[in-house]
Parts: sequence; structure tokens; C-alpha cells
Amino acid sequence: MGNVHYTLNKVVASNILRRGKKARILMLGIDGAGKTSLLFKMSVPDYVVGSAISTLGFNVEKVKVTRNVRFTLWDVGGQEKLRPFWKNYFENTDGILFVLDSTNEARLLEVKNTLENILRSPYLKDVPVVILANKQDFADALDISVLVDRLELASIKDRRWLIQGTSAFTGAGVWEALKQMKRLMKESSRPWRRG
Repeated sequence: MGNVHYTLNKVVASNILRRGKKARILMLGIDGAGKTSLLFKMSVPDYVVGSAISTLGFNVEKVKVTRNVRFTLWDVGGQEKLRPFWKNYFENTDGILFVLDSTNEARLLEVKNTLENILRSPYLKDVPVVILANKQDFADALDISVLVDRLELASIKDRRWLIQGTSAFTGAGVWEALKQMKRLMKESSRPWRRG
């Protein structure tokens, strides 16, 4: 019976994608990871990254991923004092873009704990996650395989996920991440909500 449920949900999600639906995507991560810069790079491809100011609430942008798919991206401030409020954004979320700073090895434990806390929320059960290893254009960026190991990402068994190297500065990996999110949502057994 579980396999029938999975197959039915997969068909429903596939049909939603074909009809040109929207999805609500949360961009989360600790402060300084580059969430806002990535958001603006996604919504305005010619955006030139400058010195971004930490987000003290949220930013929202709509992005056309493919001809039929549009994401409403919610970039939520990542300062420690704001993280308890993240749960207010969890309900009706279709996907998570979790952004981390690949150059900041000193905060990896904080990143790991933050991601684990997010994934424990019952509102986010089965929600697919694309982890954006940002700042990969820097010489001191940790390799993706090192991040997978240090963050113990292989232990994520209850949802579809992947990690994608990105650069808000060059735009590398940005569109790939959005297309991967679309793919994970399509493959997910979770019914796709509308943005």
C-alpha cells in the first residue's frame, strides 16, 4: 500500500509540474552565508554582488525556473536571535534551500546543528532540501566531499536532498540548484503544495 501511495503522489506532483504551478521555497542558513546575495542572483541574473547587509526579517522574490515552474523564494534572516522565528515560515513550505558559507570552517558545527534543528520540524517532514555550499569561488572554500562528511549529510534518510556548490558572485551553480530543487520536488512522495 505504501508503494501505491508513493506512486500516486509522484503522479500528482508530476501533473502539477506540467500545469505550470508555483512552489514556496525557504532559504535558510546562519548569518553571513550569502542567502540574500544568492536570492538576488536568482531573481536578477545580472545582479552584481556587493556588500550585503544582514537581513533582519525576510526578503521575497519570485523566480521562473522553467517555462512551467515558478518558485516564490523566502530568504529569512539567519542571525541567532532570529532563528527561533523561522518556525513561523515552515508551514506550507515545498522545499528548502539551505545556504552555508564554504569558507567558514569555524562555524561548521553551528551550521550542522542548525540544519538538524530545521529538519526535525514536523512541518518540514519529507520536504526536499538542496544545500547550497556558497562561496565555492574562494580559494579557501571547503570541498563538497569535505562538507558532506563534516556535516554528516549521509545521515539524512527521511527526505530527498543534495548539495550543490554555488557562487553568488559568479552565479556558478545557482540555476543548477533551482533545477535540482524542481527535480527533487517532482521525485518526492510528499504532495506538492502551491506557492
